[in-house]
Amino acid sequence: MRAFFCSLARDRSATVSGAQVRLGVCAAEALTQKPAVMSMSVGPALEKSEGFNMPYLYLLIAVALEVSGTMLLPVSQNFTRPLPTLSLIACYAASFYCLTFALNTLPIAVVYATWSGLGIFLITVFGYLFFEQALEWQAIAGLVMIVIGVVLVNGVVANR
Repeated sequence: MRAFFCSLARDRSATVSGAQVRLGVCAAEALTQKPAVMSMSVGPALEKSEGFNMPYLYLLIAVALEVSGTMLLPVSQNFTRPLPTLSLIACYAASFYCLTFALNTLPIAVVYATWSGLGIFLITVFGYLFFEQALEWQAIAGLVMIVIGVVLVNGVVANR
């Protein structure tokens, strides 16, 4: 039966960068094959450097992109200004993309605690600096506790 359906599928192939690529795949074969895993390499110099922890680099980039996107929210004026709106969407999308690389080796609880904790801290500080938003002592105390929590959570992971 499988051979019958596979014979109905039209196979096409193309040469891409010197490699033969099959464009048409039998539906029965496609359902039984394991999906290909795609990965992104940042280069041998970064991957092999001593003391360099790539998952945390991706996590910090994700935090920076999330903070950038959030800081663009008031600038977009309720999504009525196209450039800030598109920029904040791109920042959030890139932030989640970087998070996926951090999640390859770090536990999701640590990644999310760090991402959200540092994001809250930085957004509050930048809101104070750029948008002149008030900070009362209770807010400052809460931010200090968030930073202490992020340090503790990451310290536990580092000791494992």
